Amino acid sequence: MDGSKVNLRKIGINEKIPNGWRVLQLEEAKYLKSEINSLMGNDSWFIVAFATGKLDGKGYGNNFSETCGDECGNIIIGECEVNEMMGPASIAPLKNFKR
Repeated sequence: MDGSKVNLRKIGINEKIPNGWRVLQLEEAKYLKSEINSLMGNDSWFIVAFATGKLDGKGYGNNFSETCGDECGNIIIGECEVNEMMGPASIAPLKNFKR
């Protein structure tokens, strides 16, 4: 990361994703693990889903997994760069995300 902040949100698994936002991919989440843990606050028992995979809270070992199921009550979304030329937000790059 280059010091710019990626805007992340935790929303319910069945909530509508706002325009200009999309679900994180597992590989993105791995780079943003500390930001995701900060977003979860003091909840050590969270399990959040991504487009591919999940992250278990600190109470479960804080590990990534490539699969997820009914145990995931929330998803992590990120603000993305969307314009007419890029196509759907589901494939748009996250704003300020640098590897």
